[in-house]
Amino acid sequence: MSLVNTEQSAFYENSNAPFTPGPPQGVSEQTTVELQVAEIRRTMQRIELRLEERQSRQARDASISGEWKAVGTVLDRFFFVIYIVLIIASIFIFFPRPN
Repeated sequence: MSLVNTEQSAFYENSNAPFTPGPPQGVSEQTTVELQVAEIRRTMQRIELRLEERQSRQARDASISGEWKAVGTVLDRFFFVIYIVLIIASIFIFFPRPN
């Protein structure tokens, strides 16, 4: 009983043959081109998916950034009003009106 089947032994016997470029034996050139086109299509779909993910991430980041800018603007105005009120109050406290 042989551990290696006849196809594998035939492969190993022919492995000393010189390399010839082209489609594997038993596969037509058209099939090879179709396989290459399919691989290119899958690669392009992966690239497109990555670009869409990057664009959605950038849109989300821009949205978050805009929200923080709005919060910063509100806080800036709030503290400006407090500053003006304190300046006016300190003027009245340090320079009272003469009676």
